[in-house]
Amino acid sequence: MNGSGTSGLTYLSNWHQLVLNGSLTARKDADVFMYNSAGAIVLHYHLTGAWPSKLTTNILTATSPQLLYNVTLTAERMTTTVAP
Repeated sequence: MNGSGTSGLTYLSNWHQLVLNGSLTARKDADVFMYNSAGAIVLHYHLTGAWPSKLTTNILTATSPQLLYNVTLTAERMTTTVAP
């Protein structure tokens, strides 16, 4: 995903809408990285033919003004690489 904040959410929302509309081009290859506290990559997931099957956001309030969103990715195939 390119971007963050509302631009990232717009990207995810548009991608999810393509899936809901039945677009055959909605499936994409994606890479997900997990970092340790020092900022080094510890896990790398490569997803083949992935699509967002679920997208949710929190409700913004005066006491919780930060926008958070969760995306569930479903993929045809996933490979995992553990960093040395």
